[in-house]
Amino acid sequence: MRIETDSSQLDPIVKAGVGTPIPLHHNSKHPIGKKWQQKSFADFDAVAHMEDGGNVGLRLTDELLIIDVDPRNFVYERDSFAELCSLIGLDFKEVPTVKTGGDGYHIFFSKPADIEVHKSLMDFPGIDFLSGSGRQIVAPGSVHPDTRKVYKWLHGQENIDWLGLPAAPAPLLGLIAKPKSIIPVQKGSANEESIDPETLERMLDALDPEDFRDYETWFSLMASCHEATNGDGKDEFVYWSSSDPAYSHRRDEVRTQWQSLGNYQGGKKLTS
Repeated sequence: MRIETDSSQLDPIVKAGVGTPIPLHHNSKHPIGKKWQQKSFADFDAVAHMEDGGNVGLRLTDELLIIDVDPRNFVYERDSFAELCSLIGLDFKEVPTVKTGGDGYHIFFSKPADIEVHKSLMDFPGIDFLSGSGRQIVAPGSVHPDTRKVYKWLHGQENIDWLGLPAAPAPLLGLIAKPKSIIPVQKGSANEESIDPETLERMLDALDPEDFRDYETWFSLMASCHEATNGDGKDEFVYWSSSDPAYSHRRDEVRTQWQSLGNYQGGKKLTS
């Protein structure tokens, strides 16, 4: 029987230790065996399995983010991926990208482990954002069970090395990250699930913006402020962020990130 898989496509991720290769059934996207999410697979020889004609999956980690683009699920003749790239300023030509057997893309990024992401956004049909140990994708070199096309690297695989993957850009995380609760709500108010902008302003006055120059820390605070005010604290947060002299010229950028978080929080458009 002719082997249709291409084990050479596994080299970049195997050498760099990206994710965990797991065995899939022949001509399938489904893992072999139960509880594959917890198994170590330390003794699994992914290359040998693929050379024998088997498909291989890649179990994701919390530090790994895959943009899964499937043009077959675009709607109204819109190119959701082109729209996403335009919105966040992404040129993915140097980012590690696999052309899938369904003529879509798997685009590889790293991300902070404690930033959880939404799987999809309502405004971008046909795109999933995959991360976490409970998920897996079909690895490059495998064969699509329906089209019989091989998942192959399109470009950027040379940018996977022992240092890992390119970091997910901040505007992308600003769209897809789930907010964390850092700012407390005002108990006893008419709506205990929110605070008013004036209260947020007083809370932020107690914080030094220079202590939040790390993006992950700053983003977590922004998401919490957005959640605590139901999106109404934009002006207060933008003013506070730009009070750091290093970011005084970036008010528009902060405003855009706040608005993006509001527009797409939870995969639903909340503001116009």
